[in-house]
Amino acid sequence: MKILVVYGSNSGSNFHAAQMVADILRGKHTVKLISAGEVGMNDVLSHRHIVMGSCSWKVEGEEGSPHEDILNIMHAMDGKKYPSKHFALFGCGDSRYTYFCGAVDHMQAFVTQIGAQEILPPLKVDGLYFDLYNATAKIEKWAYQLLGKL
Repeated sequence: MKILVVYGSNSGSNFHAAQMVADILRGKHTVKLISAGEVGMNDVLSHRHIVMGSCSWKVEGEEGSPHEDILNIMHAMDGKKYPSKHFALFGCGDSRYTYFCGAVDHMQAFVTQIGAQEILPPLKVDGLYFDLYNATAKIEKWAYQLLGKL
């Protein structure tokens, strides 16, 4: 099965998480790992299963928004229905902020809005670089759960 893993990252934490997830999924599937800024709509449309991760950022004055490149993907898909698309969502954040991993909540609402399916509950990782051992263990556990659902 072909899986698209797309991420938006400013500090590198979502790239790190996306890379870990992609490596685990590659055990059984063909995986394309790509930055949201480099992804094209052909990539999105040609994959039934999409793993999407984003940092939470302040965009257009709204704290807790997805990365601007993730927002661009969401805007490009807005207004259409994609019932055959299956999404798994994740985000790395910091619980000291008002909207901890708010981007994940935005992406989850987006998946519902476009009529797509969620493969499993989203992953929110707190302070990846502050507690690398526990955070990577959490990402690995979620990725293996995802692998089992595909």
